[in-house]
Parts: sequence; structure tokens; C-alpha cells
Amino acid sequence: MLWHKFWLWAEFIVLFIFLPFLFLGRPLNIPPFAVLFVVTAICFLIQYVSGGEINLKFKPIPDDLRIIIAIFVIIAFLLGLLVYIFIPERLFFFPKNKPLIWLLVMIFYPVLSVLPQEFIYRVFFFHRYSSIFNNIHFLIFINSVSFAILHIIFRNWQSVVLTFLGSFLFARNYKKNRSLFWVSFEHYLYGGLVFTLGLGNYFYGATFS
Repeated sequence: MLWHKFWLWAEFIVLFIFLPFLFLGRPLNIPPFAVLFVVTAICFLIQYVSGGEINLKFKPIPDDLRIIIAIFVIIAFLLGLLVYIFIPERLFFFPKNKPLIWLLVMIFYPVLSVLPQEFIYRVFFFHRYSSIFNNIHFLIFINSVSFAILHIIFRNWQSVVLTFLGSFLFARNYKKNRSLFWVSFEHYLYGGLVFTLGLGNYFYGATFS
């Protein structure tokens, strides 16, 4: 039992702390999506071998979907207002100036980015590390910190803060519904909002500038 917990701690540190900081230096100039897909495959294999739930099946509409949507609408209004006040030149910059690329992002972003991230940081994370972070509130906090650490690779505090706050919503969603589909749906709403409002440059750089 002690050895198992030691292994989980070592695994957690390597996957969720060491790798993001290693990639921050871009030692091999590897594209972020390539690393994301490799880590997703590793986590999927570990999850499968350890008998964890994969959660790939569609689950019924959750009871709290209206709450999820209501919170999103409020945050979308407030975030849009902040962009309008502090960086008005960025408001809707991406869809107005690069509409085709924006549309492609809206189509492919959930599959190429959201689903892999949510599998790693919600499905895998909650199953794998609940035994070492056995208090659910602490588990959600560590989950949010880990998700924020992932985004240090974009080298700005805005992406780290936004993902730390967003992860609380996503973790709460997954804790309640245990659905990869619905937590990915919520993640997609906020990711799409960020790109649409003109904040995508904080996450993927020049493509959205």
C-alpha cells in the first residue's frame, strides 16, 4: 500500500508538474498538441490497465445543466465587459479578422484540445489520485492548480489565472456528473468564449493575434 502511494506521488509529480515545466523550456521544440496526444495515450493506457472508468459513453443531460449554462452566461457577460473596458481593441478580434480560422478552431478545438485535456485532468486525475488527495475539496483544489500549471507553457499570467478559475467549474461538473462528454461541453463553452472575445492570443499566440 505504501509503495503504491509512493508510485502515485511520483507519477503525479512527473505528469503534472515536471512535464509542464520541462516543456516550458521547449528543449526539443515539440509542438504542444503532439505532447498532449502522447500524454493522453499514456493516461488512457494506465486508466485501462488499472481498471478505471473510461467514461467515453454519452450520459443523459445532467440535472444541473441549466445552472452550468446560467453561470456561463454571467461569466461571459462579465469577461466581455472586462475586455471592452481594458482591452477594447481585442474584443471579437479573432472572428472579425480571421473568420475562417476562427470557424475551424470552433470545429476542431473540442476534439483536438478539450477532450484530451478533460480525459487527463478529470477522468484520469479523479480516478488515479483520489486516494492520495482523499479530501474531495482538496482534490479539486490540486486539480485546479495542476491545470493552471499546464498552461505556464504559454508564458503569461492571464492563461494561468483563467485556467485555474475555470478548472474549479470543470472539476465540480465532473465530480457531480462523472461524464467526460458534459465536462468537455462546459470546457468547450469557455474555451470558445475566450477565442471569440479575442483572448486566444494568451493561449496559442500569434495565430489568434
